Amino acid sequence: MISAFCTEWGKTAVYLDDTEAWLDYQFLPDGQMILMNSAMRMLNMLQQKRLISCCDNGSEEVRSIRRTF
Repeated sequence: MISAFCTEWGKTAVYLDDTEAWLDYQFLPDGQMILMNSAMRMLNMLQQKRLISCCDNGSEEVRSIRRTF
C-alpha cells in the first residue's frame, strides 16, 4: 500500500530492508478503500495504526521504516 500511495503522488517508496515481513501485511480488508483529502493524513494514519514512520529521502523518494520497541 505504501508503494502504491507513493506512486500515485509521483514519489518512490524506499525501505531499509525490502524483505521485511511487515511489507506483506494487508492494510485493509479486501474491498475496502481509504478516501482522504490530504496526503499528510495518510502518514499520520500509518504512524498510529501500524507504527510506520516515513520521511523525505531526497530525489522524490519517501523512506519508510517500521518502528520496533
